[in-house]
Amino acid sequence: LIVGNTYTLNASTANPDVATAITDYQLASFDFTIVDAFDTPPVDPPDLTTDGWNVSLLVEVGGSSALDASFGVKPDATNGFDENLGELVLPPGFSGVESYFYHPENPSSPVNLRKLYASYLPEEYPANWTFKVYTFTGVSGEATLSWDASDIADIPSNYTVNLDTPTDSVDMREATQYTWTSEEDTTYTFTITLTSETEFTLELEAGWNMVSLPVVPDDPAASAVMPSGVFYQLVTWTGTGYAVSTEFEAGRGYWLLVLQDVDVTVSGEPVNSLSLGLSAGWNMVGGTVDEVQAVDVFPGFHQLVTWTGTSYASATAFEPGRGYWALVLANTQIELPPS
Repeated sequence: LIVGNTYTLNASTANPDVATAITDYQLASFDFTIVDAFDTPPVDPPDLTTDGWNVSLLVEVGGSSALDASFGVKPDATNGFDENLGELVLPPGFSGVESYFYHPENPSSPVNLRKLYASYLPEEYPANWTFKVYTFTGVSGEATLSWDASDIADIPSNYTVNLDTPTDSVDMREATQYTWTSEEDTTYTFTITLTSETEFTLELEAGWNMVSLPVVPDDPAASAVMPSGVFYQLVTWTGTGYAVSTEFEAGRGYWLLVLQDVDVTVSGEPVNSLSLGLSAGWNMVGGTVDEVQAVDVFPGFHQLVTWTGTSYASATAFEPGRGYWALVLANTQIELPPS
């Protein structure tokens, strides 16, 4: 039998078991083709896209409860109003307390689509929601904004979930509520922010390295960033002279001394954008987590210089992890990436 050929069996040519089956099913004959089981093309695995997630928020003020609100991410969502994805407009006529997600970019008439009590965004991070709580006249006292830990657990674990309140910031993975004292006829504004944790590795050579940090770690102290047992010195430029630094700051360049080659891997929130205020003269700066072309951000004359390990060299782009000398002739504000 040859792979790829087709053969015909009938009761006189088949073995006894096959002949009996042919007779029982009243078949005159049947055709079959020889195939190579090991030559079958592999089946692609299914596309494992997420179905999204959502978190419910409950607001209570002085015994009054707002309509439950919810926020989340859906694959087909947009940054505008998505009528087919379950986004819900806050009905009028509330009394006591109301809570809603505020979208100033949405139209306010003929229907006010700026106040939503269910708001979904596309799968793009970082993601931000502005959440407002309004207390009507006569409503005040202890106020609580709460959420379910199981809802938060549905958010991918490599994302931080922070609630910025009027007074401080709350890690929504660590807590399940925020409490404050509310006054009547007052609007309280909160911001919910999701950011991803990114790893970046500084590949340091023995000696002085000109570096920057394109991620913001939970603890930016140099002693927390640098591996235990590794000798180092961290120095930056103040505008008039060098000074020892005890922590890393996004957008700032540093001289980092180590006595042997070492890779330093840092986890933190990626620095996706920077606004750098440069003084006339030389400035020691760093860039974002993505490469940015220098010509796109400087409005006029500039020089950009970095350290190669043995000498200075002109640079045409801000690369992640590198430190730079940036020269401008007048005080200048630059945006990375350009706006």
